[in-house]
Amino acid sequence: MNIKIGSLNCLNFGIASEKKGKGKIIAQVINNEKFDIIALQEIKSPGVVKDILFHLNTGIRKGSGKWQGCADTDARGSNDYAFIWNSDRITLPVTKAANGQTRIFQPHIYNQYPRDPELGRISFARPPFYGRFQTRFKGLPNFEVRLINTHIRYSKGKDGKELTPTTGEIELRKFEFKALTRSIYYRISDKIYGKSEGESVPATAYTILLGDYNLNLKESGAGYPCMNELEAIEIICNSDDGRTKLIVTKQAELTTLKKPNENEEEVLFANNYDHFSYDENRFSGTRSAIEKIDTVRKYFNSDPKKHLENFSDHTPIKMTLSIKKG
Repeated sequence: MNIKIGSLNCLNFGIASEKKGKGKIIAQVINNEKFDIIALQEIKSPGVVKDILFHLNTGIRKGSGKWQGCADTDARGSNDYAFIWNSDRITLPVTKAANGQTRIFQPHIYNQYPRDPELGRISFARPPFYGRFQTRFKGLPNFEVRLINTHIRYSKGKDGKELTPTTGEIELRKFEFKALTRSIYYRISDKIYGKSEGESVPATAYTILLGDYNLNLKESGAGYPCMNELEAIEIICNSDDGRTKLIVTKQAELTTLKKPNENEEEVLFANNYDHFSYDENRFSGTRSAIEKIDTVRKYFNSDPKKHLENFSDHTPIKMTLSIKKG
């Protein structure tokens, strides 16, 4: 059984860009690339998620499926994340308590991580958005995908309260990457939840960190700012039960566009910021194919200016996760 997982930075997708038809284009990409779940970053209004869903459910896939989605709404007062999923194949886990009440596990901002002043942090500049998703494949065993949707802040920003005076922008990004992989991923992947409604045992779970890291893999050739080799290739953690996690970061193609000069028509890519990270040991019974979707050439006739104006300065990335039936 296969599940297609995507990630896309939508470049400040708010009401103004919704009026330009951006939601319809994003919906076309989600549909054409056959994503089952996609994690979005730079979502600036819950209304634009509704716009994408409108085009998926009525404008593009009328009568062929029911798409659902949600945006984060946390105390910061501004949105940045969203998930969209095909409910014909994916559902949110539902647990049933002893008193008969049911609870749906809703995606939410994840704040359960240690604050480490030695790393120059009191809190994340932009905490990740966490969602659990369960497959719905008729006649086959279900499994759970846990997605940690991240957008590591590019710069310090105006509010530097979370920084020590000596912490620079690049070091801040690396600190957050370390916290995401060594702390948040560790906690989420090891978390044991109750059985979902109608199941005799908890579903097998696969955890993936994905999104815009604002850091390059060394192998991409993009250069600075780069995760060092150990962080990029493997992070080793040991669970309480003695199991070793080998957390790897994948997707080494360039995914961000350079801003073209006025007379420049060639498609030029700048950085390798969009990635998937996961525990390679835990995924040993699976196969995963990871790719960049070149939306500039595929959907905008190799016109980078139109892509930047109507879609994003990033291209989507995709992971096709193949799980054994047994």
